[in-house]
Order: sequence, then structure tokens, then C-alpha cells
Amino acid sequence: MKNKIKYSIVIISLVSLAGCGVWGNFTTYFNRYYNAVDKFEEAEEIIKTESKGDLFEFKEPKVPGKANTALDKVIEKCSNILQWNDESSYVEEAILMIGKSYYYRGNYTKAIRKFRELEAFPNSDLALENSLWIGKSELQMRRFDEGMKTLDDVKAEAEQEGEDEILIEAYLSQIRFLVYRENYNTAISYANKLLEISNSSELSAEISYEMGKLYVLVKDYENAARAFSNVLDYSPTFEIEFYSHIEYANVLKMLGNLDESLEILEDLRDENKYSEYRDKIELEIGNIYYAKNELDDALSMYILVDTTYTASENAGIAAFNRAELIEKEYFEFDSAKILYDRLNKLKAPVEYKNLAKEKSFLLSNRRKYTDMIFKDVRQLEYLRDTSLFRSDSAAYTNYFTMKDSLAQLMAEMKELEGSDLDSSKYIMKDDPPFKERPAMPKVSEDSLVTHICLLKYELGNLYFIDLEVPDSAYAQYTDILENYPQNKYDAKAMYALGSYYLTVDNKEKADSLFLDVYENHNYDPVANAAAEKLGLSKIAAHQDPAEQKYVIAEDLYLNNEYDSAIDTLY
Repeated sequence: MKNKIKYSIVIISLVSLAGCGVWGNFTTYFNRYYNAVDKFEEAEEIIKTESKGDLFEFKEPKVPGKANTALDKVIEKCSNILQWNDESSYVEEAILMIGKSYYYRGNYTKAIRKFRELEAFPNSDLALENSLWIGKSELQMRRFDEGMKTLDDVKAEAEQEGEDEILIEAYLSQIRFLVYRENYNTAISYANKLLEISNSSELSAEISYEMGKLYVLVKDYENAARAFSNVLDYSPTFEIEFYSHIEYANVLKMLGNLDESLEILEDLRDENKYSEYRDKIELEIGNIYYAKNELDDALSMYILVDTTYTASENAGIAAFNRAELIEKEYFEFDSAKILYDRLNKLKAPVEYKNLAKEKSFLLSNRRKYTDMIFKDVRQLEYLRDTSLFRSDSAAYTNYFTMKDSLAQLMAEMKELEGSDLDSSKYIMKDDPPFKERPAMPKVSEDSLVTHICLLKYELGNLYFIDLEVPDSAYAQYTDILENYPQNKYDAKAMYALGSYYLTVDNKEKADSLFLDVYENHNYDPVANAAAEKLGLSKIAAHQDPAEQKYVIAEDLYLNNEYDSAIDTLY
């Protein structure tokens, strides 16, 4: 009713005026401009509610479909104003709305073209806002210096004219760019100024929260804790309120205040208003247990989150943490691989899925190397003791003979007992003694030794570099040197062992090994790497270039890749 009265007054007033220009403005307003404004406000509301990212996120969010449709209408209606009503007073507003619409849709070239078009209007009331959008567009178009300079000018003018909303938006745009460029300290400085001029308690809460995250990035945990704590001095949304508690607890963990952090998280878990976030809370509690080295409690919490909140991303993160704990703390590599593989079927952040794939690949290689080493060592033992080969062959044959006998017996008993049959009595409970039938080696003892040392060296590197289990690497390197003396991988294993000793702060032992490589193994290129460690001049290596090819050919042959082996030998 109120709007009807307002429109009636406007119509009566306009009818009483003789000016055709006023009547033209009136018809333009209701035919085009009003509808354009209505659609533009609709689009902005959708973008605000459905595409809102972090406050300091530089990349503009993808516009939802409904908002995109509304922006199409805005561009259409405003273009009609420019084409058919270019004498009306709504031309400037129409140009600005078209520019903003293109900006929201990510077409910054068209957007800035429109904003530049509006610059041609002298003394426009929209000039300052237009400059703001020019600065924002320049940043998105990677014209960083121009964009920052434009926004500096906007800030100066907005502060002078008391245009707080434009001043705030200019600061936000600059902070987003600074965060994008990882210039966190300057971003924090700008955020502090923004906090001083903020005219919204809700915005201030979000600024303080984002500042806390920036302080974490620069490892200023004291100020981070202060910023997260200050969030509650304002009027945060429910989500920001919750996550400020979580981040505060995490910062306390980084500061070493594990018990205080755990207490905060347990209090959050006990509050019913945060029940929808219980998966996140319990995940963080598991992380605190892990940090406290209470591994069984941590594992129990990860299993709880993983199995209880199966539709949650936090369950996927818990599954990853569970696999990592089993790998790094319990050294159960095969079980860890199975858990990493599970992550592919769970809902989890893409970075966790990708990392799980990498981990699974490394652990697959570990298992491959381990199995190949076992097989080669066993074959080496067969060459040295043929009775062992006969014994293993008999054990392998007996296993499958027994398995077949049990299967036949179960079939006979099933006919007698029917559904009452207890089939568990007729199933082999142990695995076969070997993965494949034992076979005598087809290569010489020297070839087997070389291949074993190659595999052990590669496995040691996998432990040392990729899996970060230096003690397991040490075991492989020392086994090469102690049990397979004067093999082709002596120098490499010795150098790798020296690198191990550097990681445990035993430089004297490391240098001794490097010197041995340098003085006694100058045939191997690794001698020059040892020279670098010792600060000595490099020496010319005298390695036979055919030797490495021959080792590769042997490796291919032992893996039954005969065609490739022939090609390499040829």
C-alpha cells in the first residue's frame, strides 16, 4: 500500500509538469531502469549468499546460474537505455551497472571499457565509485601497479569525502591482492587500518578472524591468538564464531599449550549449539592427541570420525590422518597403503586425495622392492645351497596339495551334512609359504648380488627421501656394505650412509665415509658429490659407460621383460 501511494504521488506530480524530459525520465525509469535495478539487486544478493568465499580471497567467485541470467537481463535493459533513452538521467547508472555486470561475470576487459566510458561524464556523482571498480578490474586483469595506484587514489578521496563504504571496499580489494601475492605482512598492516574504519561489527569480526589466519601464515602465533580471541568482541556470524574457537585452539597447539587447546575443544564438543560441527571438533581433538604423542587415543578418535561422519569431508581428513599415523608411527606400511587407497572413495578435500595417491604409489614401490629383494636373496641362497631349493619347493607343493585335498573333502562332506556343514574346518588358514613357485636362478651369483644391491640401494633411498624413515634407510645401506662387499653399489651406499649420518648430527662419521668414497672409489660419479661435501676439488670419473646399461638389462631380464632386455643388451 505504501509503494502504491508513493507511485501515485509521483504520477500526479509528473502529470502536472509540462516538461517532456521529466516524462521521458519517468517512462524510462519504469520501462527499463527500474527492472534493471531490480535484476541487478537480485543478482548481487544471489552472489553474496551463494558464492561468498573468504573475505580476503582475491579470485572472484564463479557466478551462479540464476545470477548469470539476471545479469544478462541487466545488460539488456541498460543497453536499451543507452540506445533508446540516451538523453535520460539514468545513462550514467546504466553504464555503471553494465560494467559491474561484466565484472561479476569475469569479463574484465568489457567491464573496464564501460567504466572508462563513464569517466567521460564530467562531474558525475558516480565518479568515485566508478574509479573503485576500475581499480578492482585492473587488479583482476593483472595490471597490478595501475590497480593499486587507482585504489590508493580512491581511498584518499573517499576518506576526504566521508565515503566509508567505498573506502572499506578499496581496502578490501588491496588486501585481497596482497594476500594473493603472499605479501602477508603488508596485508596485515592494511587489515589493521581497515579494522579501525570498519562501521560494521559483523565485518569487524570477519576482519579479525582473517587477520588471525594471516598471522599464522607469518608464524606470529601470539598475535594470531589475540586476533582469533578478539573476534568475540564483535558480532560474528555463527560460522565465524565457531571457527574462531577452532583456530584459537590450533594456535594454542602451535604455541605448545596442548592441554589448554584440548580443554577448549572438549568444551566446544559439550555445547549443543555446535553439534553440527562435532565431526570437525573431534577431528581436532584427535590432532591434539597426536601432538601429545598419545597415539592410541589419536588413532581411536580418527577411527571414530572416519566411521561416524561418513558423508563429511572431515571424515576423509580423519581417514588420511589415520593412514599417516599408522605409516609414520607404527610403521605398518601395507596397512597404511590400504587406508590411503580408501581415500579415493571417500569425500575429502582434493589435496588430501592427491597426497593419498602419492603415498600409495610410494608404498607400492616399497612393497615391490621388498618382494623382489626377498626373491633374489632366496635365489642367491639356492645357488649356494641347493637343498634349500628342494625344501622350499616341497613346502610350496605340499601347501597346494593340502589345499586341494581339503577342497575335495569339503565337497564330499557337504553331500553328507548339507547346510549343517561347517566349511571353516576345510579352509587353509595360512597363506602359501611363497607368492610363486620356487625356481632356480637363471643368472650368475654376481648378477644376483648386483641386482640385490641395486634394489636395496633404491629401497634405502625410498625410505630416506620419500618415506622419511632414516633408520630403515640406514639398515639397507649398511646391509649392502656389510653383507655384499666389493659390489658395484659400494660407493653409492657409502655416500648415502654419510648423508644419513649428517641427519643425525654425526659429521665426523659422515666426513669419514665421504673421504673413503673420494679416495677409494673415484670410478663412480658419486665421488664428485663426496668432494663437494668435503670442499675438495672434483676428480674425473672412470666409469665404463656400458656398465650401467648392462645392469639395466639384467634388471629387465630378471623381471621377465625379455624383449626390452635384448634391446638393451644389443
